[in-house]
Amino acid sequence: MSTPKHLRDHALILRTQNLGEADRIIIMLTQNNGVIHAVAKSIRKPNSKFGARLEPYMHTDISLTRGKTNLHIISQTATIHAYTATLMGNYNAYTAANTIAEIAETLNTNSTPTTPTHTITSLMEQSPR
Repeated sequence: MSTPKHLRDHALILRTQNLGEADRIIIMLTQNNGVIHAVAKSIRKPNSKFGARLEPYMHTDISLTRGKTNLHIISQTATIHAYTATLMGNYNAYTAANTIAEIAETLNTNSTPTTPTHTITSLMEQSPR
């Protein structure tokens, strides 16, 4: 069975990695598709349409297109909730979030999610403020 060309899902951004001059690889935990690696084209340019919506610890509604390689391409994103402001002001909460993100990525290496996104986001909401 072939995989769909377009995906739309809720995602929690776990981490990012620069790619070339203007692109960035976004590693995210999705609600229905597990961990996905996707490219955000031209995100590092000043006039990027994605801007800060694809930073770590953002809960987003994301649309993806299957790329030629194993990387998807991000076509649209909308912020559901931003956890960055809460986490950046509290070092303990930030390190706890990093640990949660690393564990979630490790446990969900295949395309089937084992740790539900809503569990991760509820842990983020309960982090000390």
